[in-house]
Amino acid sequence: MSETNKEEEKAVDTITAEASKDIDHLTDADEKEIEQKMIKTILNMPKEVQDRFKVLHMLSDKRSKLNDEFNEACKKLEQ
Repeated sequence: MSETNKEEEKAVDTITAEASKDIDHLTDADEKEIEQKMIKTILNMPKEVQDRFKVLHMLSDKRSKLNDEFNEACKKLEQ
C-alpha cells in the first residue's frame, strides 16, 4: 500500500467520528439536518469515490471551524 493510500485511509477512518463531533457544534436544526444528509449521501456513494468526498467533507468542516473562530476573533477586536 502506498503512503498516499495509507494517509487517505487514515483520514477516511476518522471522518465518521469527526462528523459526529462536528454535528454537536451546530446550533441550528437546519444545519444539523443538512450535515446528516451530506454524511448519508457520501456513505451511499460508490466505494471508489466515497473516500474522496469524505476527505472533502472533513476539509470543509475544518474550514468552517476556522471561519467561525476568525469571526469570533474579529468581534472581540471590534469591542
